Amino acid sequence: MKSGQSGTPDQLGQPLLELLLNEVVPRLTRLACGPGPVAPNERVTWPGRPVASMNLGDGPPQVGPLLVHALELAQLCQQGRGDAAAGLIKQLRQSGVPVEAIFLQVVQPAAQHLGQGWSDDRLSFTDVTIALGHLQQLFSGLLDDFQSGSGVHSPASGPQPATPFSAFFCTMPGAMHRLGIQMVRAFFARAGWRTRLGHGEEAALISQITAMRPQLIGLSLNSETDIRSAGAFILRVRNASRSFDPLIMVGGAAVPFFPRLVERLDADCVTGDATDALNQAVRLLTEHSVGSR
Repeated sequence: MKSGQSGTPDQLGQPLLELLLNEVVPRLTRLACGPGPVAPNERVTWPGRPVASMNLGDGPPQVGPLLVHALELAQLCQQGRGDAAAGLIKQLRQSGVPVEAIFLQVVQPAAQHLGQGWSDDRLSFTDVTIALGHLQQLFSGLLDDFQSGSGVHSPASGPQPATPFSAFFCTMPGAMHRLGIQMVRAFFARAGWRTRLGHGEEAALISQITAMRPQLIGLSLNSETDIRSAGAFILRVRNASRSFDPLIMVGGAAVPFFPRLVERLDADCVTGDATDALNQAVRLLTEHSVGSR
């Protein structure tokens, strides 16, 4: 609520109350007290096998030399200056910056900067949503060139199978912002994978997974709430997909900030960015194919 307004939980409505309890209050607590130790009862929340492969580096992902452009892009999108934002991307392209670098070092950090602005109470939810809408348009405009390989370096590594690998990508059920997972999917599709981007609530996602029967499921976690809900979701996905037993990979903006929570998830690998996700996936599925012969 804005300054001077008042209301009761009934007047605020259940969705807003859940937002306050699940997102705002935990963030304020972390700001005041720091992350703190993991509570004893958290250690047994989601029993599961240890993560087989975890690549988080030494903290939050480090941005590259294009950071100044990422911050400029975030500001232009926040201000609603879509034409100026498109002009900045065009200028970077004309100066020889590959589309891959624009995705990973400009668009992605810009989105993370906007999300942090909302977390720090510098930006409203509406501001961030509008700004991410502009980023989404820019991403869509670059996608054809990216998937055709125009002006980029292929991130794929390792042996390529005769039959394409398959991967299903999604955010947690009900998540609103999917730019990051769309970007990851684009890297896999460009490398020749058969991919699908899931949408909808949990029942719909599980139905889409079982219909596709992918070899890999990529799950994006963009908040602490996502991570705390992911264990139960992954368990239900595994139960529904026992007949084809896909590998499950998790990543997303929140992952580097809550490594202890992520370690307890029943995931096969944890990744830091799109190129790392693709390289890990090729390696793990290639090893799995060789080992099953």
